[in-house]
Amino acid sequence: MALIKPKTLPRTIKAIKARNKKNGGLFFDREVLEFQFTRVMNVVHKGHFITSEGTQRNNVSRTYTIRQCDVDGNISGVAKYDSFTTAYADLKTL
Repeated sequence: MALIKPKTLPRTIKAIKARNKKNGGLFFDREVLEFQFTRVMNVVHKGHFITSEGTQRNNVSRTYTIRQCDVDGNISGVAKYDSFTTAYADLKTL
C-alpha cells in the first residue's frame, strides 16, 4: 500500500502561485494584478502573505492586506492595514 502524503501549506510565494494556478485560480494572473494595481510581497508565514493595493499605478497611498493560501491554493483576505510595517508585524503573530 502506498502512503498518501498530506498536503501542507506552501512556504514561498512561488509555491503559492503554482498551487493557485494548478487549481484554476487567477489571483496571480498578470492582467488581474495590473488591473487592481496589486503588488505581492515576498514574505510568507504559515501560508499567509502580504499584498499592497493602490487606486492608481503611481499612487503612493497604498493599503496592505494579509492574505491566506489554503492547502488547495485558494486565496482569501484576512485583514487590511494602512502601513506595511503594521501588516508585517501582525503577519508574524499568526
